[in-house]
Amino acid sequence: MPYEKSGRADKSGNRFEIRVVVYHMLKLLEEKIDYIILEAIGDEEQGVDLWIGQKDGTQEGIQCKGRNGSKEYWDFGTANAKNIFTNWKLQLDRDPSTLVSLASPLAFTFLEDLIDRAVKSNNNGRDFYEHQIKPASKEFVSFTNNICRVMEINHKSEHDLIRLKGYLKRIRYRQFSDYELRETILSKMDYLFLGNSKDVYNSLVSWIVDGDILGKNINLSILYHFFDNNEIKFKNLALDNKIVPRIMELNREYKRLFQPLNNGMIIREEFEECRKAIKIGKSLIIHGKAGRGKTGCTENIINYCEEEGIRYLAIKLDKRIPSGTAERWGIDLGLPSSIVHCIHSIAKNEKAVIILDQLDALRWTQAHSRDALLVCSQIIEQVKILNLERTHNISVVFVSRTYDLENDNNIKGIFKFNSNGQNELEWQKVYIGELDDEQVKDVVGEKYLGLTGKLRELLKSPSNLYIWQHLDQRNEYNECSTTNHLVHRWWEQLSKNYFNLGYSESDLTKTKENLVDQFDKLGRICIPVNIISSNISDLEYLSSNGFLIIQDDKVSFSHQSVLDCLLSNKMLLQYYSGQSIVDIIGSREKQTPGKRYQLQMLMQNLSEYESQDFLNAGLLLLESETIRFSNKFVFFEVLNQIEVIDSNIYSFIIENCENKIWSSHLLNNVIYSRVVFYRVLRNSVY
Repeated sequence: MPYEKSGRADKSGNRFEIRVVVYHMLKLLEEKIDYIILEAIGDEEQGVDLWIGQKDGTQEGIQCKGRNGSKEYWDFGTANAKNIFTNWKLQLDRDPSTLVSLASPLAFTFLEDLIDRAVKSNNNGRDFYEHQIKPASKEFVSFTNNICRVMEINHKSEHDLIRLKGYLKRIRYRQFSDYELRETILSKMDYLFLGNSKDVYNSLVSWIVDGDILGKNINLSILYHFFDNNEIKFKNLALDNKIVPRIMELNREYKRLFQPLNNGMIIREEFEECRKAIKIGKSLIIHGKAGRGKTGCTENIINYCEEEGIRYLAIKLDKRIPSGTAERWGIDLGLPSSIVHCIHSIAKNEKAVIILDQLDALRWTQAHSRDALLVCSQIIEQVKILNLERTHNISVVFVSRTYDLENDNNIKGIFKFNSNGQNELEWQKVYIGELDDEQVKDVVGEKYLGLTGKLRELLKSPSNLYIWQHLDQRNEYNECSTTNHLVHRWWEQLSKNYFNLGYSESDLTKTKENLVDQFDKLGRICIPVNIISSNISDLEYLSSNGFLIIQDDKVSFSHQSVLDCLLSNKMLLQYYSGQSIVDIIGSREKQTPGKRYQLQMLMQNLSEYESQDFLNAGLLLLESETIRFSNKFVFFEVLNQIEVIDSNIYSFIIENCENKIWSSHLLNNVIYSRVVFYRVLRNSVY
């Protein structure tokens, strides 16, 4: 799209050129180049807006073109009309150590292709033309011939073709979108300077426009002098000796929270996908159902990073909830800047990994979740911009439950595609499935073969396997078919053992109820110890037996699935005390994805205890106008999982199928097919 006509077009074009200059001033500050000269004089001025002195002794003359009239791309005609090729020839002939380039937001595909073919050709000029140019499209051959004509190259001469290749190897095309260039500049400034990056940017723009710098060699000393005079202060993160110790402490905190199985770490098959992705600089979204071992997979990644000497930072978002901005959160974590800028400062020329676990936990804190996810978005943007210039990418690893990833619009939003149809980062999703039979057998032992099919399936989730290992193996548990059953048996064992030690079971139960109430009230999965009005010995007992984790004066359950079970049990008690299922779930604002998961467990419990209670609760869900559709659908999901059909459920299915009520609730094909199946078996079942 062209700029607006008249003076605004000039200002917009100048704005792009100014941004290119500011960008290279920051590269000078990072000591990636030696000097810049803006608007040189004499022959050096012809067709060059900015000269760059490279570290290898070469110099690059950059011409900036923010637009190409009304066209959205460059071609030979429009570039030649601006004497770009003629000027390039003049500059390239002046000095063999000179490079020239065009900086623009627009595409110039033919030029980039021609340069690429010259770089990849052999030393024979005739081979270059005959085998890499002539077989191409007529348009591309015409473009090349026009380049030859204006740069005085005879494409029938071997000597001239070698000269053409020499020219092309010293030509660069640098495409920056205007928006991307601005965001890159501001991100660099956030990393380099204290204070507001926009203020620093405006100071540099004023210096470029009004300062006496045209035609002068601007080196690092002059740049430092400018910043000193304008009282602009540097962060100097690379010199901050507190970054590495603090990152190491945060990593230790993360690792201490992981509860491994008795047999040690299980190397997940999915980890191989993660390793390959990190090796080539991709970022990861690790997801799976509750208790499937997502954090275990991140531990595999951490071990890989430590073995390969890759810098990493791992944080549980439920323990360290992001707030404010990426910069503010970094400071809250005890770092001098954002986590991205800090990891970049200690691993500029190496691979680096940032692990942000429990992304789904942010949906618990609805009042702050948008702020927290905004910080996550800023972190992604910072990594994206830094990766544009890094030799080795920073890989970001987010970990979330699949349901939240697929159904929470706020979470999905941080992984959206940008306006160009490109990913913000190159993401790879890795789904964490169940453990296989051999892996579970290695943990359980030969006893595994004698367990019921239901229990064997249950133990394929690492969180359930963790609970299993805390159960007294002298007892039988074949009646257990859900996580809730396992948690219940574990709690019975903890209570019994506590009583045998001479303590009160009722006190321990009150401590558990107090904990659950506080977690439910605060809407978090990690809370301060000092707000729990219970005997500290009760908490220490539960912690020493793997039921709780107490760290840094905060307490959480060993696995989130344990807390979900306890919260669903609380809902069950409320239901049987006479409260309506609608009141138990609460207002629409409280109907988070986490609450949905607990509702699902509640409905499963009701279906096991009394089918009529399950049906009554389900009908109330369907009829209520305050219940979100995702929560209404839990009723159908659980109904579809019921294996034994009693008379209540059979009558309900037949009645509602014949009355066509279900269609109004948007039943999926799987459930509808099962209804049809029930109708076919109608006479044979009863």
